[in-house]
Amino acid sequence: MSMSLRILLFLCLFFCSFAFGAADLEIKTIKGLPGKEFNLEFLFINHGPDVANNVGCNVYFYATERLVLSQAFKLPALASGASRKEQLTMEFPNQAITTVKVEVFDFEQPDVQPSTNFMQMNIKPPDLRKADLQIVKVESAEQREKGKSILLVKLRNNGPDRIGPSKLNVALEVFGQPLAQSEKKIERMDAGTELETKVQIPNAPIIPATNGSIVLRWSGSDVEEPEAGNNLYKFDVPLTLRMPDLLPVKASIDKQGMLTFSVNNKGNARAEDSVTALYINGALVERYNTPDMAPRGLQQYRYNVKKLTSEDKVVIVVDFNADVQESSEENNRTP
Repeated sequence: MSMSLRILLFLCLFFCSFAFGAADLEIKTIKGLPGKEFNLEFLFINHGPDVANNVGCNVYFYATERLVLSQAFKLPALASGASRKEQLTMEFPNQAITTVKVEVFDFEQPDVQPSTNFMQMNIKPPDLRKADLQIVKVESAEQREKGKSILLVKLRNNGPDRIGPSKLNVALEVFGQPLAQSEKKIERMDAGTELETKVQIPNAPIIPATNGSIVLRWSGSDVEEPEAGNNLYKFDVPLTLRMPDLLPVKASIDKQGMLTFSVNNKGNARAEDSVTALYINGALVERYNTPDMAPRGLQQYRYNVKKLTSEDKVVIVVDFNADVQESSEENNRTP
């Protein structure tokens, strides 16, 4: 390329930048602390010559050079020659992230040196401790505490490493599906030590069967288990069926031809919001919003749009949209 051609290209670039404006953004430093959320802090500067009025930022999360997640942010304008420290908080991906890359740019203005718009930092994976966490024994506590069922659990850290804070999860399951869960924080434990602790059996608002299981799992976020399986303890328990049961009751037509009826929750658990439908002579004439209802609760309705007689065929259907899981669906309608 001849010298005159190079000068011409330089002048074209110079005057294009002058005509449309230019803001040379540069990232100077970045740092971040991973966790459940990622707290990112970076310092950037605008070398100008113009104000960066439309500043944007992209944050990229990589796992071994594979892009896992990217997030975009709009930032306030930055004057020529000015610098600013930005702090962003975002959700940290639930994967082994190894690199975080940050990019700043102006949506409208060209950048004289775009190579300085990027900076990245490496994320060191947590140091995993090797420890065999064992649930040694589970038994019912001798007394119930404030009406709550309590389990006495014996834990042992078989080592070889000392562990930091961990958690003991207790779940009530029916047909393999958890109905309710509770969690107990376990403090640091040296290798070879044992601990006895009390945990509460979680109480589920709806229990659709008379048999279930209690499942205990002991785990640490920074623990690698050399012996899988003994940190889980499961046993069967009898359960008391606890479900709502909606049915229409007390349907009657008075001398003025007005229909009144009620919806009753005959079950032993609270029923969620539902819809009650009214049919007259085979036609759907009204839908009633039935609010959530306590056990043995009663909600009354009336229909006086037109005068009815004993010759009219009235059918009432509760839980019309099947919103409520009930102990019986057969009594949801009048004969």
